[in-house]
Amino acid sequence: VVPELDDEVAKALGHDNAKAMKKDLTGQLEDFAEQTGKNQARVGVLEKLVESNDFEVPQGMVEEQMNALVDELRQRQAYMGRDPSELKFSDSEVADLRTRAEFAARASCILDGVSRQEKIEATDADLDAKIQEIADQQGQPVEAIKGYIEQQGAAVTLKARILEEKTLDWLIENAKVT
Repeated sequence: VVPELDDEVAKALGHDNAKAMKKDLTGQLEDFAEQTGKNQARVGVLEKLVESNDFEVPQGMVEEQMNALVDELRQRQAYMGRDPSELKFSDSEVADLRTRAEFAARASCILDGVSRQEKIEATDADLDAKIQEIADQQGQPVEAIKGYIEQQGAAVTLKARILEEKTLDWLIENAKVT
């Protein structure tokens, strides 16, 4: 038996009342669905671009992407309380990582070319907005997120991601679907 949602339960969960809680949750679900749709569209565009543009990717870029993927997996290990140095990969996992790294390197080249051609830039205002978004998602103060980004020297990487997102959004807005 599912109990009725009343104001007491809603208040215990941090909302003003039951009606406000429903509205908040509906908004969160709609935002999640919208973000999921955007991400799927970005992935679809990126896959099509990479598939349509066959060129040799510099090995240094592939290695850089491979290292970034491995670093990300090690960070996930650490977040789960496991020793990241114990992370080992089978031959098939290494082959999969290499395929993903080649895709990422090719996609990066394509997006870089489009952003330069279309004069798309990631500004300091874009960086501030992204930091605010991260702070909101994680329930952290903006200053804490800024401090972490500065400490890790991640501003350049974050700006690069913002530029990629803006370029993908531009591509989606200007794409002719057939």
